[in-house]
Amino acid sequence: MVLKYTPQQMQALVSLYHKFILTSPVVSLSEQLLQIHMIKIYQKLRNQFEGRRKKAYSISLNEAEAVAYCTYWIYVQLPDSYELNFIRSHMVQIEHHMSEYNYHPLPTIKLLNQ
Repeated sequence: MVLKYTPQQMQALVSLYHKFILTSPVVSLSEQLLQIHMIKIYQKLRNQFEGRRKKAYSISLNEAEAVAYCTYWIYVQLPDSYELNFIRSHMVQIEHHMSEYNYHPLPTIKLLNQ
């Protein structure tokens, strides 16, 4: 799954990572697991963000990182803002992708007498 960002969105997201993820204390194992995935995403963001400025940025997330991204931003209470709007749009994109990806129809079993 690929998420795309404008330069302003990338700068805002990196600052959100500094404000919330990198400075928040971890209490439980589930929070630690979530933070491990979010830091992996942060490393991808930094690799894209540092260096020459681009017109658009994109990062590729695996399934676990995508779920962590949605889960983390659901639990963080962001006020209505520019950041919240593009994070919500990415969450909708992730949920749409995951619903298509995880669709498994029920298997039909043919019995011998059918």
